[in-house]
Amino acid sequence: MVLKEIPRLRVNDALRDVKMADGSNVMILVNGMVVNSRVAPIDPKDIESVEVIDVVNARYLRTGIRHIINIKMKKQRNPYRYFEIMTRHDVPIRQGMGALYFEVGNAKSSLFGRFANGYIYDDDFKTDLWQHGDKYTKQSISNGRNDQHNFIEELLFKWMLSEKDYLAVHTYAYQNRNKSKSDGSGNYQSVDGQNLFNYMTHNYDNSWIWTESFYYKHLYSKEKILGLTMAYNYNKNHNDGNRRETYPEWMYLREYEYRNRRSSLNVNLDYSWNMSEVTSLNFGSETKYLNDRINQINEKCPIFHHRELNQYVYAAFSSAVSKLNYMLSLVLNRFV
Repeated sequence: MVLKEIPRLRVNDALRDVKMADGSNVMILVNGMVVNSRVAPIDPKDIESVEVIDVVNARYLRTGIRHIINIKMKKQRNPYRYFEIMTRHDVPIRQGMGALYFEVGNAKSSLFGRFANGYIYDDDFKTDLWQHGDKYTKQSISNGRNDQHNFIEELLFKWMLSEKDYLAVHTYAYQNRNKSKSDGSGNYQSVDGQNLFNYMTHNYDNSWIWTESFYYKHLYSKEKILGLTMAYNYNKNHNDGNRRETYPEWMYLREYEYRNRRSSLNVNLDYSWNMSEVTSLNFGSETKYLNDRINQINEKCPIFHHRELNQYVYAAFSSAVSKLNYMLSLVLNRFV
């Protein structure tokens, strides 16, 4: 509600989404910190000022960010508690969700958490499939059912170690499990004649995402700031299924089984020097390592394995002359 008072911003209360008036995305900082629990837990009485920054340094330009909102909090904040719960379900039961948000803390340290889950129960569907080749025509009709469940767990601990040091530790886990099955009948016509068949399909898909991140910020002075971000991500997917077609004199069986996983590590180091209210110097680096593996077990195919090392180094100088804002930047990007 406070951000709505800024004419250049468009705020969606339900989606907790903040954008510029022209529709472009923004990055939200709290006291200049990249890692934060965003705006929902903030008491408007604790806000000192809100700043919209249009000259974005090279570190954020790479990710497509063109504007930054920096919410500056008062130095003295009373202990606070934030709690929110929501849920929604269809009647009769088919699809639903529930979520819990909380944050407890004070000006020195706080703990933010989010727990959410969603489900789709006995979601029935009907499929009408038609295929045509050079020497055959195949048509089938089936009825099926989907069941899906997902879960999110998130914790963010923030700690102001001193007036010059800030630390944040973040953990995030997500799981999505989906089951589907169907059965039906069809007609296969070729130059050899017509064959009626029955078929059944089954699919089980299970995905996980796990992320751990560490953020540290040190103020050498009010104008000179050093930031360090480290993040590790691991995700994997299991996808199994089969399709069985039964004809009067023969049977077709198609089975598949995938085991995929990906891990990545990001290390970002950034140093900024605010020489004046309109002039700043910024430089740093980002190192990213990726390890990707796909194993198609049923086909006995060779494992797809991909490794990548990406080094990104940047330096930028920004300033203003009258109403003209400008930035000079130098970027080096290397893939291995």
